[in-house]
Amino acid sequence: ATESIFSLLENLLEWSKLQRGQEDFSPSNLSLLTLVEEATNLFELNAGNKDLHFVIQIPTVALVYCDNRMIYTVLRNLISNAIKFSFRGSKIEIKATEFPKEWQLDIKDEGVGMEKQTIAKLFQVGEVVKSLGTQGETGNGIGLLLCKEFIEKNNGTLFADSDGLHGSTFSIRLPKAMIEV
Repeated sequence: ATESIFSLLENLLEWSKLQRGQEDFSPSNLSLLTLVEEATNLFELNAGNKDLHFVIQIPTVALVYCDNRMIYTVLRNLISNAIKFSFRGSKIEIKATEFPKEWQLDIKDEGVGMEKQTIAKLFQVGEVVKSLGTQGETGNGIGLLLCKEFIEKNNGTLFADSDGLHGSTFSIRLPKAMIEV
């Protein structure tokens, strides 16, 4: 309960700063693998409590141009959600795919999944999507709205997919790192 309240307050503070234009934006070239490793390390204990395993498939050449703190917040939210909705003993796959001008990062869990109607509401302001995790964990939907805004601020996109039965995949697309001359 304490973790849930802390996460909510942290997300509300970040969102409030963004809305008032007080959010610092300092993009730079960053390693996608390093960002993901830092975020997953934060959740090792939570994942271990549910006997979950991270499977990370990100090439070391996956460099993106983004704001470190914003994208770390996004990863923290998405990985936390993947843990929350995963069944005990399953895995969470985090994989990067290269496209001509961007990298796509997929965070896929083997949890409860979502109906298409739920997915359509996830990133809509004014739509409240509340659901319990596999062990009664709670959420409030604010985290995903913050994620969407942070990703868009970084010239990226965020989307989700699920067949409604076998887990969910949240995907982020971010611009490739700027080539320094």
